[in-house]
Amino acid sequence: MADMRAKSPSREEIERRAYEIYVARGRQSGRDTEDWFAAENELAQLAVTGSRTSNTQSRESNTNSMSKPKSIAAGRDRI
Repeated sequence: MADMRAKSPSREEIERRAYEIYVARGRQSGRDTEDWFAAENELAQLAVTGSRTSNTQSRESNTNSMSKPKSIAAGRDRI
């Protein structure tokens, strides 16, 4: 019988998505934890449903004030 559990997103996947959220919001600092949890929740939902939710898509279009998680701040600005 196949394992029906969704695979949890990796730290690297969360980090990458949190950075994308940060960039989409204009690279403003101060909301790194919010970005991280938004990315984690979005990817977990994606793993379960196989697609992004409309709430996630609308949140992406209204991004103006988020920042990337501090844990990924070092090194990513050099890309």
